[in-house]
Amino acid sequence: MRSGGIGAIQWPHIDWHGKFIEVRRKFVRGRLTTVKTKYGRRRIDLSDDLITTSAELRKQLQEEFLKKGSSEIAEWVFLSNRGRRVDMGNVKDGTS
Repeated sequence: MRSGGIGAIQWPHIDWHGKFIEVRRKFVRGRLTTVKTKYGRRRIDLSDDLITTSAELRKQLQEEFLKKGSSEIAEWVFLSNRGRRVDMGNVKDGTS
């Protein structure tokens, strides 16, 4: 999965029982767009470990947002330290 797709993952895109992420959108040059595949959306299977880790992250975020007085967490899975959607254009991939 490319960084633009990773940055566009929202909690409802994760199928916890089916153990996959449905890739619906991506960020290109900072703009949210739909994916361009022959069939539109695509699925990325998730391992048991990744499902567990994702569930733990969601629980941690829920606790943090409750402490701040919010009853709902952010819609985006990956957030900056400020609790906003992460800009994947500013994330280094570790290959350089």
